[in-house]
Amino acid sequence: MTPDFMIDTLQQELAERAEQAFQSRYLDGFTDANCGRLPTFLDDAYLAGYIAKLRELPTDAIGRILHPTPQRHFAFGYLDGIRDSIDGETNLEF
Repeated sequence: MTPDFMIDTLQQELAERAEQAFQSRYLDGFTDANCGRLPTFLDDAYLAGYIAKLRELPTDAIGRILHPTPQRHFAFGYLDGIRDSIDGETNLEF
């Protein structure tokens, strides 16, 4: 027969692992929403993190989420969008 303290220890360890898995999935959803990615999992913890971050994002007057304009920084300034790098022309802002 297994002593009660071993059962309690195993239950506590399982609960800690479940909590770590929940937090990991939650942070994955939080990060994906922060980076502007579409949700990729139907897991409750993932979606909870995703929605929590969506609620923190800035919105305009009617409630639409404001997305930042894509800019890539390099040594001499900023490059707006990928089209500039494909065409060979660059818009440098100093």
